[in-house]
Amino acid sequence: MQMHEKNSIKHVEPTVLVDTVNGKLPQWELSENLSTDFFSEEVDSISFIPLETNDSVLVGQVSGIFYLGDRLLIVDANKAQRIFVFDMQGKYQYSIGSKGEGPGQYASLNQVRVDKDTINVFDWMKWKYICYDIEGNVLYEHAFHKKMPEVLIRLENQTFVGAYAGYYEKYPFHLSWINECDSIVDTGLPIRNPHPMPAGTLQYTLDGTLLFYHSLCDTIYEISKRRIIPKYSLGLYKEGEVNAFLSRTKHMGKGEYLKTLFDSRDGDITNYFSLFETPDAWLVEHQKGPFVYFSVVGKDEQTRNYIRTDMNSRKLYIPFSMMDVKGNWLLSYIDENFQMKIGEDNRSLFLNQLVSEEDRSLLNNYDAETQNPIICMFHLKHKQ
Repeated sequence: MQMHEKNSIKHVEPTVLVDTVNGKLPQWELSENLSTDFFSEEVDSISFIPLETNDSVLVGQVSGIFYLGDRLLIVDANKAQRIFVFDMQGKYQYSIGSKGEGPGQYASLNQVRVDKDTINVFDWMKWKYICYDIEGNVLYEHAFHKKMPEVLIRLENQTFVGAYAGYYEKYPFHLSWINECDSIVDTGLPIRNPHPMPAGTLQYTLDGTLLFYHSLCDTIYEISKRRIIPKYSLGLYKEGEVNAFLSRTKHMGKGEYLKTLFDSRDGDITNYFSLFETPDAWLVEHQKGPFVYFSVVGKDEQTRNYIRTDMNSRKLYIPFSMMDVKGNWLLSYIDENFQMKIGEDNRSLFLNQLVSEEDRSLLNNYDAETQNPIICMFHLKHKQ
């Protein structure tokens, strides 16, 4: 009974409603004609950048990699708790911001994103939002006086939009528009999930459109100051599948729910997905049960789907986590976690796909315990 009361939400109407769709949304078919030949079919070249290693620039754990003009930005949110900038040869240049209590400093790096030529940090410990330029100068800083949504992005005119990681009496909406006085000025509820995870993702497109998506929703939305517009349908779910899952799990505690959501043996729901955009395509990664998939959704409406990971057979056909995209280049990395996950069989499969003897030697001689990560850059073939 206590759990039921915790997950019971009073009915409150949002102030921003989801636009009505006229006709059928463009649908991405992400589960058809699966292949395991991503590298041979999609990639025309691979480049590796060993990051300089010295005592003053030790990357303990990669949290994010971004292109920053003609440089690379590496985020280590956990061990070093720093934002490093390297040139395209891997030589360390400088850091963005620093940990501390003063102006322009952060206490934690919970959310770091690069939008055009700005670096945006959202610090949950101090509920502070900081925007830096590419040289590390502070362009904007705002400290909130109360708890904010877990995912937050700044819009024009000092307005923020945020996504909450769950629904409670105090926060009955998934999206909120917030002003600099920390007041909620608008609310939206494109989906409903009675659990505190996940919050969903807010992400800009190449043309500056802000998207919102959530792993338990088949629709990607465009978000503006006063509108929620359905843009794409993923084609991941059968009719009623998500509602059945939420109904079955709504009274579960957090631990039981997460175990069910991320069950890698026979999971019955897509537990996450992420998007990257190139000039030619959308790249979509998603997981369901023992499989992780990676799809190339061409803007010419041709879709090619690949198995990235098959946990049943312990195969990593694409042994990389994609971190960022610029043009047709994908960014990833090799570190000690990669070395442990890939295993000798998968390692041999990947190394055999490398044309350059120099690259094979670089990877074979890489010492993950004493060296900074190696950045991997994959160039996608241009499709006619």
